[in-house]
Amino acid sequence: MTSFSQRDPRWSRNTLGTSALTIGEAGCLITALATILVDWGVNTDPGRLNRWLRDNAGYQDGARLRFYAPAGLGADLVEIIACRYTPAPAATLLDYIALGYAVLIEVNARPGKPHASHWTRLTETGQVMDPWQPPGNEVVPLARYALPGWDVTRTITAAVVYQHNTARVIPFTIASSGPTSNPPAIYTEDPCQPTHQLQL
Repeated sequence: MTSFSQRDPRWSRNTLGTSALTIGEAGCLITALATILVDWGVNTDPGRLNRWLRDNAGYQDGARLRFYAPAGLGADLVEIIACRYTPAPAATLLDYIALGYAVLIEVNARPGKPHASHWTRLTETGQVMDPWQPPGNEVVPLARYALPGWDVTRTITAAVVYQHNTARVIPFTIASSGPTSNPPAIYTEDPCQPTHQLQL
């Protein structure tokens, strides 16, 4: 599995979408997404994916990812699961991975404190490819984002599932995209901004 760090100096200072944020500050979601695309044969990285999303209506309101946008690169949105207040379907997510799908999961960057959205990529072993980690150290236990006594069903607060579609590698445009009005196909949480002082 490909690993990328949002803090990699090759792209960490790049502006995220058209916002005032950088990939290093808040690009966890697109960094995790880039690893999926590379594993599926797309020649990209977080910096290039950021530019592609910006140029192909992949963002809304500056830096909010439209989850269906990667369809133009062969990653079709299958399901969005919101589970901040209900147990996450951990077994189902691992089943998806075993069947060849890719799963991005949201966790709280500051467990036990007000929710600070942070996106990672779930692996088949139940670990995560964590974009916040420094280059070369991205794969960490999911328990890093849990308090004592929490299991995986409580640690995961949302999940997004993608399917590889080699027949649908087309330019992503507003005219041919999915819904342009709100909901579940748009990432509406505040971008993550974990801090170096995070104690986990």
